[in-house]
Amino acid sequence: MGRKQKKFRREKTNWSVYPLYVIATEGEKTEPHYFKSLFRRKNIRMEILPTRRGQSSAEQVLKRLDNYRRKFDSSPNKMWLVIDRDCENFSKEQLSQIAQKCDAKGYNLALSNPCFELWLLLHQEKPKQPLTAAACKKELKKLIPDFTKAKYDVAKLGKNIDLAVAHAKKLDNGDPLQDPPSTKVYKLVEKLNDEREKLARQNRNQ
Repeated sequence: MGRKQKKFRREKTNWSVYPLYVIATEGEKTEPHYFKSLFRRKNIRMEILPTRRGQSSAEQVLKRLDNYRRKFDSSPNKMWLVIDRDCENFSKEQLSQIAQKCDAKGYNLALSNPCFELWLLLHQEKPKQPLTAAACKKELKKLIPDFTKAKYDVAKLGKNIDLAVAHAKKLDNGDPLQDPPSTKVYKLVEKLNDEREKLARQNRNQ
């Protein structure tokens, strides 16, 4: 009789020990597609709370974070509010109040001015930095001709993610509500990149 082969079972990773990033977005499709494509496939634990049509005001985005935190008792230092400045319902005063509430609750604010598409544009060597949302979207069509909000080649952008972070840092003057062009999305991306690298090191050492 042949020798019985031992069956080896690969141990399952206990993902609960890794931090969970909860991201509430103003956008219904563009932002979730970006973060899911670049980071969820790298085993980063994240929960994305996209908006629904007619529920994209800054207060409503903030409320989704509040509801999630109450329901799941989530740690506030991993909770992110990702919103744009171009929405006609967002005055400077309203955004200032949102920033103050985020600070009081321990949430992180990633504001793009004028819009999230500016962050996407920064994924190139010498990006243009438009001052309006319409101009950002026009330039993005040149970079990604088949761009749609729900479907675009994030992998192509991901190759230049370090460039995007560097460009965004140069635009950042320290004011969370600064005038365009600016985007604080790089702060969230840096945190996610750190988690990805940490996870990769742990996997190599196993």
